Amino acid sequence: MAKSRAAEPEAAAPRLYLAIAADGPPAAFTAALEAADIACVLLLAGALDANALRAVVEVLCPLAQGRDVAVLLQDRVSLAAETGCDGVHLSDPKDLAAARRRLGAEALVGVGCGASRHDAITAAERGADYIAFGAAAPVDCARLATAGADFVVVTPDLDLGACQTALEQATARA
Repeated sequence: MAKSRAAEPEAAAPRLYLAIAADGPPAAFTAALEAADIACVLLLAGALDANALRAVVEVLCPLAQGRDVAVLLQDRVSLAAETGCDGVHLSDPKDLAAARRRLGAEALVGVGCGASRHDAITAAERGADYIAFGAAAPVDCARLATAGADFVVVTPDLDLGACQTALEQATARA
């Protein structure tokens, strides 16, 4: 007689990590938040100066946080701390220790490591909350869900609702 197996808990679908230009229209930001289960928003600073970026963050941050969506600011550690962002995404792994000191243990600090396995391992050992590889590219949400991803980085030009559905369906099949 075969041993009975306890039912495995149902795997949760990966959540979306939205990378969006900070200088885009607030209506597009709100629409993206409403389109899918967004866990985190990365505000891409682009060429905005500190004052312009501060003004944008002061508008967008409460919109996201009011929906329990974490807000990260790209590379601007001091501004993230001053404006109440949940953390930062660093383009340079060498900035991790300084960012962690400035933001504290509770902040989210992610690191982009390009294609460097060494940088990724070092960042993980030094306490990065997540590691990102490469640049944003077209996303196959279903493939990432079956590969065991916790988060899928998306941009607002995708059909976020369709991506969310693909994640849920792939996870249900896995």
